[in-house]
Amino acid sequence: MEEKISAVRAFLVQTARLRGLTNYTAAGPVVGLDMASEVGRILIAQVLDAINTEEVNEGRPMISSLVIYQKEGRPGPGFFTCARGLGRLKGKDEDGFWVKEVLAVHTWWAAH
Repeated sequence: MEEKISAVRAFLVQTARLRGLTNYTAAGPVVGLDMASEVGRILIAQVLDAINTEEVNEGRPMISSLVIYQKEGRPGPGFFTCARGLGRLKGKDEDGFWVKEVLAVHTWWAAH
C-alpha cells in the first residue's frame, strides 16, 4: 500500500505544481487501479485518505482536493468525510471549503 500512496502522492504533487485538477479516472490508473470496478474505487479512496492524513499531519492542505468527479466537477463524498474526520471541515459549506483547499494546495506546492 505504501508504494501506491507514494505514487499517487507524487502524481498529485505534480498536478498541484501545475495548478491543475485531476479526476479519479486519471488518479487510479497511476497505481493500476480500475475505476470501473468497485474494488478499484474503494482502494483509491483508501489511498487518498492516507495521503490526506499524512499531508494534514505535516501541516499541509489536503492535496486530494485536486481529485474530482469529471461529471460533477467536485470531489466525491469521501473527501468531505475525510476532511471532517481530520478536523479540516467544520461546517456545511462543502463547496466553499473545497475551493479554499484547492487554492491552499496550489499556493503551497507552487512555493515548495
